Amino acid sequence: HSRSSAGNLRRFKSTTIRARATMLTLTPPRWLLAVWVTLPALIQQSNSLDNGLARTPQMGWNSWNYFGCNINEESMKSMVELLETLGLRDAGYTYFNLDDCWMASQRTPEGKWQADPDRFPSGMKAMADFAHAKGFKFGLYSSAGYATCQGLPASLGYETTDAETLAEWTVDYLKYDNCNSDGTTPEVRYPPMRDALNATGRPILFSMCEWGVDQPSTWATPVGNSWRTTGDITATWESITTIMDDNEPLWPSAAPGGWNDPDMLEVGNGALTEDENKMHFSMWAAMKAPLLIGADLRNIDNSTLDILLNQEIIEVNQDALGVQAHKVWSSSGNNQVDIEKQRFNTMVMFQGSLGEGHIIREEAMTLTEAQQACLALSECRGFTYENSNGDQTAQEGKQLVALWSGDDFVRDPSVTSYYKPMPTASGANEVWAGPLDGHEFVVILLNRSNETATITATWAMVGIEDDTPMHVRDLWAHRDLGVLRGDVTHSVNPHGVQVFRLSPVALFADA
Repeated sequence: HSRSSAGNLRRFKSTTIRARATMLTLTPPRWLLAVWVTLPALIQQSNSLDNGLARTPQMGWNSWNYFGCNINEESMKSMVELLETLGLRDAGYTYFNLDDCWMASQRTPEGKWQADPDRFPSGMKAMADFAHAKGFKFGLYSSAGYATCQGLPASLGYETTDAETLAEWTVDYLKYDNCNSDGTTPEVRYPPMRDALNATGRPILFSMCEWGVDQPSTWATPVGNSWRTTGDITATWESITTIMDDNEPLWPSAAPGGWNDPDMLEVGNGALTEDENKMHFSMWAAMKAPLLIGADLRNIDNSTLDILLNQEIIEVNQDALGVQAHKVWSSSGNNQVDIEKQRFNTMVMFQGSLGEGHIIREEAMTLTEAQQACLALSECRGFTYENSNGDQTAQEGKQLVALWSGDDFVRDPSVTSYYKPMPTASGANEVWAGPLDGHEFVVILLNRSNETATITATWAMVGIEDDTPMHVRDLWAHRDLGVLRGDVTHSVNPHGVQVFRLSPVALFADA
């Protein structure tokens, strides 16, 4: 049930920069080198929607997860005030977004939206003014269909009118759902709203919510500032970890201006434990997901508030490099040989190309045959194909397919490739990692089991030479662990995480 607005989305050239970095003493693996070195350079060359928004993932509050349709002017103004008084605005949660049910059941005689007169008698412009006066940006919701998910007037066929209305009301964010469509694909229905929003001249963040049904990570880069990659989240361990696993393999598609969106935060909702809330918040932050609080702030406890206000975790999410962390190790096997045998049972499509390895095999085959062939070869990490132009309707016949051993990914919306993600196993221990600006790294030890576990992240997993001294900081204990070489090991609670920031010692010497 997530929706979004028009965004500054990044198209990346098909240029592959094969630069070799001698950054301090770090030697990243191929995938990290490609992202680390090429991403900042490619951003400078990119052609993008020119709204300048979502250079880091958007942060704020949304009404749906807790309130659903039970919203009104009084309760929503109280949420704005609490975001301010609880310190959440100053921590970065600056978008205040009303989800479904804000609008009246009928448009005006002129065909324009109007606020529900019972729920919001002062209207949406007054709500926007109230939020703006408190230092927030204001967001609304619609759907790329004839009606919203709750059956209220949506925007299919009304894109220009509705975009102009949003601009007139000084709205800053549109969350755009996928309910009650005309049967055409999201690729057809979402760009018209992007164009209509851009035509208003007002910067309006475009948060697409087509639930991941048409693999938006493979085509939405030039359309939205963020795109939902999964179905709706609920406040349960099972829902959160399932959505996390679905979103993880899509990491090559995330970058400044356009983010994978695994749905809003459930921190503070349901019966999640403190460790599960920390895990949820940490993983969403590291995956560079939009951080949109969905809890009732009137009844939030201090423990939950402390989680949402952890500035060190927020800084990981808001890091300027904008690379989504992903899984680099899993214990889903008794040894490395078993892991390799079990590792891959699916393939993931992404916008870009593979390289840095060698071609294992090259021949004409269908996409289905190519996936089966790559899955059967442990050395194969992915494949590209001759007519990789992003047109999935023209990919039925045989084409020239190149199976690759390399695992570096270079973003390019004009090319479609497939690669193998890491495995997922219930109860597994995992290490997730990603580069940060300034040659730093975030490292997460994740315990999926119901027992306390001791987990080790080696420098090799992260992409650092074994003997490199790294300054390590615990981001939940807010404590420096000193300079470590080779690995970091820590006990992790059931359904919990430990999150570390690794920094080259030279950074501290310079300071």
